[in-house]
Amino acid sequence: ALTLAIVPLDDKAKVKALQVAEELRAHAVRTLVDFSGKKLKQAISSAAEADVEWLLILGERELETGKGALKYLKDGSQTEVSLDELDVLVHLLNSRHTKE
Repeated sequence: ALTLAIVPLDDKAKVKALQVAEELRAHAVRTLVDFSGKKLKQAISSAAEADVEWLLILGERELETGKGALKYLKDGSQTEVSLDELDVLVHLLNSRHTKE
């Protein structure tokens, strides 16, 4: 199963989403970027149907603050993660992933 889907909410976020995806893949995190342009709720539904564990939401606000909204789809919990400290994100993804 895919570990993470990144949902960019606008064109600027698409560029950042690709950068983040590339870095995460280098850490062996199975990542996809959703370029479908779906509304957020539809993107969440699609990711859940595809059995994706995590969703990273990137929009204008997230790019300004340098923090992405990370949602754990198994229980709906959400947290903020720094887009500059991807090793922390990788650790978080792996720690939750191994508990199941």
